[in-house]
Amino acid sequence: MKRMQFLGLGLLLAVITAAAAAPVEVGTGVNEACVYIEWADGFRIEYRVRFGLTEAETTTGLGLLDIIEAETDLVTVRADYGWGVAVDGIAYQDHNDVGYGGGELWWHYWTDEARSREGWISPWTGAADRIVRHGSADGWIYGHGDAPKPTWEVPFLAGYRGYVYDPNDFATVVIDYQPVGMMSDWLSGIAFDDPNTALGRPTVDTTGDDWSIPLETAAPVVPVYPAFRHFELTFLGEGGSITLAFNRPVRDNPNNPYGIDFIVFGNAPQALAAGQSWNNGDPTEVFVGDYGGSEPGIVSVSQDGVTWYSFTNDPNFMAGHPNFIKLPADAEDGPFCDGFAPTLGRVYDPCNADTSIGEWNRWWAEPTNPTLPLDPNLSYEALAGRSVARVGQIYGDSAGGTGYDIARLDLPVDPETQLKWFQYVRIDDAPGGGAPEIDAVAAVSSPGDEKHPQPVGDVNGDWRVDAEDVAIVIELLGVVIDSPDDPAAVADLDGNRIVDEADLEIVLANLGTIGWGPPAEFSHDDD
Repeated sequence: MKRMQFLGLGLLLAVITAAAAAPVEVGTGVNEACVYIEWADGFRIEYRVRFGLTEAETTTGLGLLDIIEAETDLVTVRADYGWGVAVDGIAYQDHNDVGYGGGELWWHYWTDEARSREGWISPWTGAADRIVRHGSADGWIYGHGDAPKPTWEVPFLAGYRGYVYDPNDFATVVIDYQPVGMMSDWLSGIAFDDPNTALGRPTVDTTGDDWSIPLETAAPVVPVYPAFRHFELTFLGEGGSITLAFNRPVRDNPNNPYGIDFIVFGNAPQALAAGQSWNNGDPTEVFVGDYGGSEPGIVSVSQDGVTWYSFTNDPNFMAGHPNFIKLPADAEDGPFCDGFAPTLGRVYDPCNADTSIGEWNRWWAEPTNPTLPLDPNLSYEALAGRSVARVGQIYGDSAGGTGYDIARLDLPVDPETQLKWFQYVRIDDAPGGGAPEIDAVAAVSSPGDEKHPQPVGDVNGDWRVDAEDVAIVIELLGVVIDSPDDPAAVADLDGNRIVDEADLEIVLANLGTIGWGPPAEFSHDDD
């Protein structure tokens, strides 16, 4: 599926000059920050800036601009007012805004310290004093005080932080379990034969291994130290299978990040780099290798538990079983579960470390969100050479796991929603032997799912009713709707084919309603 792009006020009311299609990449180094610049004429450009020879190195907001200026046509005008250096003008090609022109006509400076955890703020400190680390983002806007809206941001990402566990987000029932062979927990001697361990959320904290980490110590699951206990995992074995069910349909929601609809969690780890070891210590000092574990399982889904649609085109899989419908022969095979991406149990956030798991913990904060998929473009190789801390930053609030897009399958659509869906999931050992172990299966959450319907009065599709919706309706008052495809139709809330006072009353009556994400965040502008 493709992510839905929503109509906003600017698109409804004005024609804006197109921005660059993708961020311009500049600089060199192991760290990466993003810069968004928008001029008064609406032209926008984005940069992905690399810097630093080590992960610990930082730069400043002005340092980012220096790198951009050195490699592109961008030019800045800076002024020293005694209290510090400020950016007074920015020019790029024929786009040039300089100085204060009254009202909002000045360069507003915005910062974002961690894109998955905090929103944009307009800071008290200027770009000269701003400390930029890996994952930071800066924004420069001339002519209005609204926060940046760069294309690099995943829509609705802020709504995934602070996940509250809900068992309905996961498989809730074991339908069938057919293991082949068995393994036992090497610490307890108990077999991995309880299929109920595949229900509910993936493991957040496991135990010590009684070798590098004391057995009684809580050990947050990280990509190099996965779940491994009998009360955490279900073993399938070579030729084994497990069938689970959700208590609701899992749909091909168009707002699901990256098009991923559900996630399977196993326990395959990312390898440590040569000479590295993991002892539950400082994740900035331990680095990962360029490969990882793989115990491949084939995933199939069903609407009725009888007819199955499988994420494989392997002719050896379920050969002679017509109720298994596989991918076309020319389609990409898989993905296979219990491989990439390893699970991350907790958010890497040293500023908010959760010491309830032990006073030793200075790095790992609240549990990650298992309903947020990881970017499917990532891989073991893409993370190679980075520290465990950096890998945690890349995951953000995501718990990882292997993501699946049911749009690839020939599933029937729901006649009411016109969306593909399933309720049962089956995992089989891949032919040739993978012997997967399963921790959890999660449905992806997003705006528009059963838990997050669109609020009445939300005109611009941001899943909240606020001043922007009021402004859109007021601007469109009196517009007659010619067809359902009319861009103004989103403001005709009562469906009478005209945007009128009744539509405005609907918005005002629902003002402040939030269907997705955190409460509105307030920021200040520098004087």
